[in-house]
Amino acid sequence: MSQNYTSKDHFPTWYKSIELALTKDILEKRLSSIEDLIEFEDIEFWLDVVRLAYGMDIKSVSNRSDFVDIFKEKDLTFPIQSNDNIVKVLAQISLCFLFESESSVGYKIGLAVINTNFFEQHPSTSVPFYIMARKHIEKEHFSNFADLDEVANSLKEKENSFEDDEEEEEVLEYEDNVNLIKIVNYLNSENKKLKEETNILWWLFGQYSTSNKAYFSEVALPKMIFACAYELLQISEHSAYVASAKHLLHKVLIICNGNKPKLKNYSLFDSISAMSNDIKEKVIKLGHQEELTPFLYSLHLEQTLGDVDLWKGAFNKKLGKGLIDKSYNAEELAFQFYTEISFIKSF
Repeated sequence: MSQNYTSKDHFPTWYKSIELALTKDILEKRLSSIEDLIEFEDIEFWLDVVRLAYGMDIKSVSNRSDFVDIFKEKDLTFPIQSNDNIVKVLAQISLCFLFESESSVGYKIGLAVINTNFFEQHPSTSVPFYIMARKHIEKEHFSNFADLDEVANSLKEKENSFEDDEEEEEVLEYEDNVNLIKIVNYLNSENKKLKEETNILWWLFGQYSTSNKAYFSEVALPKMIFACAYELLQISEHSAYVASAKHLLHKVLIICNGNKPKLKNYSLFDSISAMSNDIKEKVIKLGHQEELTPFLYSLHLEQTLGDVDLWKGAFNKKLGKGLIDKSYNAEELAFQFYTEISFIKSF
């Protein structure tokens, strides 16, 4: 999608896939409804919107009803039966608008969209909600800098006013106090992140796996796939999701691989089988969101069903036959596990 255009600009093109005769009246009603939707900040509602966008079963029937009602309120002719396709496309479009908004749930929902399609079992669509989710996640890491210069400039102007105030009549206004709070909170947050970055560097420098109680080079690659993702999260609690995580995980796995640059491919089943019971127990306690967190869901199935054939069968039935045995690069598996835990811990 061009950087020069917004979802609002693309809406007519996206919507015509379900309604060729798009009138100006319908266009305005749909856009107005989506604007109302963006005001919703119920995370469970938006997780069901993700499920609708992918054509999956939803958790709450009432969430689907609420979604339809938003459009029905503005357009009495909106179909309430045999409307699966229009609801699916509108869910995809609504997610695009969400990722362009300032909504507090956008980041979490972006992770949900990305995590859900690791196996690429869902076909690409004309509405690029998956692509926009990725862009939103990447943008989120740098958004804290967006208004900081403006805040700093405002405080600098206030400082100059105090210095020039010979009568000592200058006082801090409400906005000045808000800016001071923003600066202090930002500095506090950055200080915590800096400490965590130092911990991450020492982790890489020491090359020691705390969960395996051995150096990286002493741990078999399959066993380290999930272990390195878990350990990275343990030392980056405040950051929640480290922008360079994929590169850091790649570095650890290369060391485990005898510093050979080409990593072998493994399946999700291989990785789970090699995973230590200690990490399994800790991760399972975090919970899961079924198809939205396929790796965590597989661990849940293994724990609850026990028998390999049973839990693999349940996984294949839910997500797709053969996916759990399909091979992927070790780095991709580790990063997916990392993003799923990041998502679950963001609640």
